Amino acid sequence: MKSMEKYFKLITGERVNLIEHCSEILGKYPNAEILIGCDSQNHKQFTKYAVAVVFRYGLSGAHYIYTIVKIPKIKDLFTRLFKECELSLETANFITDNTSYRVKAIELDFNNFKITKSTPLISATKGWCESLGYDVILKSGDIIACKAADKHARKFKREKRK
Repeated sequence: MKSMEKYFKLITGERVNLIEHCSEILGKYPNAEILIGCDSQNHKQFTKYAVAVVFRYGLSGAHYIYTIVKIPKIKDLFTRLFKECELSLETANFITDNTSYRVKAIELDFNNFKITKSTPLISATKGWCESLGYDVILKSGDIIACKAADKHARKFKREKRK
């Protein structure tokens, strides 16, 4: 992960260091779970990825931080969705390699309850995540990190329409 990518944002827009923020939150809430999800949107000339790191406090709520990655437009859906998994894993591995904290799960916004264009990616991406020691939550489950990421991936389109 590049040095700038270790900085995420709070929903207020304030920049935070990913590792320092993990330490701060998990210092206060040692039983919090870390969930990571990513979503993407194609725009005119680029693909925008939003990666969200959620700190879930059991049944007492959650808090998240996010980062945006923009790259030249990826027209192939399979490649774009596979990159979502790749960015989630990069973030999880960065946390794992730089802290003593365990990432609970990688959330994949891939549909496993009906056949869609994302369904063929499930076995490869799920297997990849699990081979690295992460649990996987798919779309039919509670994907709060992917929902947070979706909000920020779509934000550009909403702002442009106003």
